[in-house]
Amino acid sequence: MSPFFRKLVVFIIAVIALSACQDDPSSIGSNLIPDGDGIKYDQLDSYTDSLQQSSSFYMASTDTLFLGASSTLLLGKFEGTKSSMLMRFYLSLPDTVITLLNNNDLTVISSTVTMRKRYVIGDKNAAFDFSVYPINQEWSSARFFPADLQTLDYDRTNIASDISETDTTVNFTLDNNTIANWLHNAAGDSTIINY
Repeated sequence: MSPFFRKLVVFIIAVIALSACQDDPSSIGSNLIPDGDGIKYDQLDSYTDSLQQSSSFYMASTDTLFLGASSTLLLGKFEGTKSSMLMRFYLSLPDTVITLLNNNDLTVISSTVTMRKRYVIGDKNAAFDFSVYPINQEWSSARFFPADLQTLDYDRTNIASDISETDTTVNFTLDNNTIANWLHNAAGDSTIINY
């Protein structure tokens, strides 16, 4: 078979093969595919199809919402909403520190609180500020509800200063006299109460 004739045969077979292709497949052979192996689909459009639709939500009363076991605290203001939080520092001191406190041989030079950020709501570059106040009454996280904030007795003197933040933390310094009082309370001085 000559090379010309071979090229002609290949060309004719290619033309026949390409002319047999269609954009839409025909139904020839569709009866050979079992019904269970075929693909079936339905299109659901809530604008054109008649559907019964409903929605609901649940919102707990903020007066009875238990917040004592929260693992995450919100700090700051956002779109007219302000957050408040109560924190208690339980101090366990070694005997050597208790002896120094009882002999008035220990001075608090500085105390810094560092809180880890988990996320930011709103503009993370916006001004950020808060105040820290010592509480003057007994309270318990197991029995404290948001409505109790209205009657909470606390000192109106802000004991936080040097507020700074990084991408991962919020840091602030607490008043040294307040911390010294908390330490004396932990050392057993019953005239000083740490709320």
